[in-house]
Amino acid sequence: MVEPEYLNLKNAAYYCGYSNARSFSKLISDYDLPKYGPRRNMYKKSVLDEFMESPTEFVAVKPRKRSDYSPVTV
Repeated sequence: MVEPEYLNLKNAAYYCGYSNARSFSKLISDYDLPKYGPRRNMYKKSVLDEFMESPTEFVAVKPRKRSDYSPVTV
């Protein structure tokens, strides 16, 4: 039997050892994991393996808010 290379969220959670897709979704929301497929809802197994080995490489960079910024109204 050939296993798929790409997994949906539920199967990706199970593949990574999570029994609940919701908790896995909350975990990966802080990371920049690439998504694949036409609707960008699939995860590649090799990327998930890399993520589980070293999650710090996938930390999402959140934009800083500038403290000196003030919107201009016209």
